[in-house]
Amino acid sequence: MDGLSNRSFARPSTGASSSACLRVPESCGATRRSVSRGRIPRLSQATKQELLRLSNPNTLSGVADFDSRITSLDAVFAANGDPRGVFTSLYRVITSKAAASVRASRYQDNEWADKLVVDFGERYLKNLHAHLKGGRVDAGWKRYYDLANNPNVDLKRLALMGAAIHLVVDLPASLAALDTPRERRDDFMLFGNILLEDYRAMIDAAQASHGIDMSDALASLIVSLPCVWSKRRSTSVHGAWLPVMTFWPTRRPRRSSSWAVRRGRRMQPT
Repeated sequence: MDGLSNRSFARPSTGASSSACLRVPESCGATRRSVSRGRIPRLSQATKQELLRLSNPNTLSGVADFDSRITSLDAVFAANGDPRGVFTSLYRVITSKAAASVRASRYQDNEWADKLVVDFGERYLKNLHAHLKGGRVDAGWKRYYDLANNPNVDLKRLALMGAAIHLVVDLPASLAALDTPRERRDDFMLFGNILLEDYRAMIDAAQASHGIDMSDALASLIVSLPCVWSKRRSTSVHGAWLPVMTFWPTRRPRRSSSWAVRRGRRMQPT
């Protein structure tokens, strides 16, 4: 397991460094052209209520329930041409693989893996639910949903931004929340590899749900699992947050932002 310095959706590019949690292909940049699906559509009241029901983290009952909810969320977003779901189409594939691995008891500590999948998923649901209700959303996800409504932002990059936030920010937070010990490192490496191994299914899901071709993006995206693992003990989100800035296709916030790094001050959410 220690030899897995990086995990990619396809063949890792040469020279990949394990010092960075994430690398993204330069071709997936912002675009000035209008993207027809780049704005959040008006939804019926019934659809809004269904999204609120599916995203409610307080009613989540376990891995199987989460797997079912992500599938349903993907279907609702796709049926309505809602760009907020471009990451959800990728996450549906990831969740299905994670749930199957827990059912198959593939981990040394399967109970830990079960809890990790649920906590990891709750972080996505919590932010989606808060966004839908107009509540407080974590900085990364707020940026994601803001950009989903911007017609000048390419949906391919938006999907990659969602993946970055969830894998590089939310996943270390879940590891920390479970007080994950060093002994679970091999299980984590297996978990991470299982999540990222079926990139072809992710490409197909993005194409089917939102009509976007992710093949050139996912084939080059590299996530360093040891880097993510090392952040489970971090008391600051700074280290996890920096790689996500790669996905900001518009200007970064001014230093006066609540997420700015001030001199001698550790970055903390407000």
